[in-house]
Amino acid sequence: TNQKQQENIYSKPGWSETNPVELYNNVKELLEDSIKYYTKNLKAEYDLVSLGITNQRESCLIWNKITGKPYN
Repeated sequence: TNQKQQENIYSKPGWSETNPVELYNNVKELLEDSIKYYTKNLKAEYDLVSLGITNQRESCLIWNKITGKPYN
């Protein structure tokens, strides 16, 4: 199990926000690390069936399809 600490931003009382670019980069890095770790001993590419990602079910990010950047 891989994990990486994400910085929280508390802009208002009771609010918790996350930098979306930092979150994206962390997820990308962890997925790449996981794939390298779990595939080094596989015998065939089909041995890796899936990877799971979970969150707290409270996070939502919206990305601009054209610019590839998150909306503020």
